[in-house]
Amino acid sequence: TLRGQAISLVPIIDGMPHAKTAKSRVEEITVKLMAVDEEIALLSDEFVRAAFELDRKIEASDLDALEKAVLNLRYVACMNFLHIQEQLKISDATTFYIHRTARKKILKSSQDDSS
Repeated sequence: TLRGQAISLVPIIDGMPHAKTAKSRVEEITVKLMAVDEEIALLSDEFVRAAFELDRKIEASDLDALEKAVLNLRYVACMNFLHIQEQLKISDATTFYIHRTARKKILKSSQDDSS
C-alpha cells in the first residue's frame, strides 16, 4: 500500500515547478522507503551478476568436482558449512579441509596468473 501511495507522491521531474510537495511525515517515510527499495533492487541485481561471475571462475578453475561444489555452495549459494556438509553428505572436518585446500589452490593460481 505504501509503495502504491509513494508512486503518486513522487513528483515527475520535468523541469516545471510543482506545487505539491511531500509534507506529512508518512509521505516522507513512504518516499524514503521507495528509495531504499530501489537501492535494494540495484544491489540484488549486482549480487546476482557477481554470483554468476564467481561461479564461472570457480567452474573454469582446475579444482576437482568436490572442491568446486564446496566453493560454489559457500560463496555463490552463500551456505554455511553445516548446510554444505549436509548437502554433500560429508563430515565437518572434510568440509573444512576441502574448503581450505580449494581456497589455497584458487589463491595460488590467481597469484601465479598475476605474476
